[in-house]
Amino acid sequence: MKQLTDKLHAMGLKAGIYSSAGDHTCALQFGSLGYEEIDAQAYADWGFDYLKYDNCFSAGLHGTPDLSFRRYKTMSDALLATDRPIWYSLCNWGQDQVWTWASSISNSYRTTGDIDDTFDDDKPQCPKTAWTTAPEGYGCSVANIIDKASPIMQKAVRGACDLSLNRCLLKLITDCFSNDRLLA
Repeated sequence: MKQLTDKLHAMGLKAGIYSSAGDHTCALQFGSLGYEEIDAQAYADWGFDYLKYDNCFSAGLHGTPDLSFRRYKTMSDALLATDRPIWYSLCNWGQDQVWTWASSISNSYRTTGDIDDTFDDDKPQCPKTAWTTAPEGYGCSVANIIDKASPIMQKAVRGACDLSLNRCLLKLITDCFSNDRLLA
């Protein structure tokens, strides 16, 4: 892995890796829950610059803002302990009012479930309110996501980025990386 990240860095690129705040990732690979310090140090040693930290298989550690905060903060603390700046992108699908706590422990976070590749399909599994999100595995249209994200973004901390609009607002990623707001 180190060889790969070295090559990417030599080309002027950043390198990212994916894991989950659960015992498995969404692709059924081993997750980082319970192994945060080991995994964070491995990511740092390998030279990664970015971690997308998903929400699959959370072992029941969700349902309140405090439960989710503590589960994601464990990885935040582990990343900070490595002394390597790694962009921490927290992804818990907007559950547990993530917009009220995620900016204190991450560089970016998602406020909604997965985005579907449609603009305005109206699906029954996609709630219309900003305070709930689609259940796991369901995609909501771009318009639905924007409608839900608008009121939430008013609560966002200046400098924090919500990457849930990743398919429709690609410029957000560029803006976030250019402001050099890494955990440190």
